[in-house]
This record gives sequence, C-alpha cells and structure tokens, in this order.
Amino acid sequence: MRRTIGRTALVLGGAAFIAALLGLGPSIARLWSQLHANSLVGLQGFVDRTLDPDPGNPTVWFDQVLPILASSVFYGVAVVLVAIGLGILLTGRS
Repeated sequence: MRRTIGRTALVLGGAAFIAALLGLGPSIARLWSQLHANSLVGLQGFVDRTLDPDPGNPTVWFDQVLPILASSVFYGVAVVLVAIGLGILLTGRS
C-alpha cells in the first residue's frame, strides 16, 4: 500500500511539473495577492530593507524575487509531491 501511495505521489508530482512547464495554473504572486495582498507588499518591503544591499535600487526584488513569484504554483506542488513520494518509497518497507 505504501509503495502505491509513493508511486502515485511521484506520478502526480511529475504531472504537476509538466503543467508548470506548460505555463498552466496561476502564478504564485496572483494566488498570494488573492489570499492576502498586504503581506505580499510587506514581503517587498522586507526584501528591500533587509536583503538588498542598495535599497535605492531594488535589484534583489526585481531580479530574483519577482521571477520566482511569477512562476506557476505547480512548481511548488511538484516539489512537495515528489518529496512525499520519495520519502514514502525510501522509508517504507517492501
């Protein structure tokens, strides 16, 4: 039974990864802004204040954070499902 669940998680993770490569699903930023827009704005302020070496020129936000937020939510789903599937398969008994 564990092997079946692990394999199913791996297959679903692969399907989610393919969906992300095809550009399906909403972006992380779109989903986040629909759930709680103020925290997304707060993230930008946090990145500008603490992570960016030159706050007057916010390159960290535009060059590194925004491309991640523009990616499909299915990338995250794929990572979680593959991790779960591998965890089950590697720790389960035969």
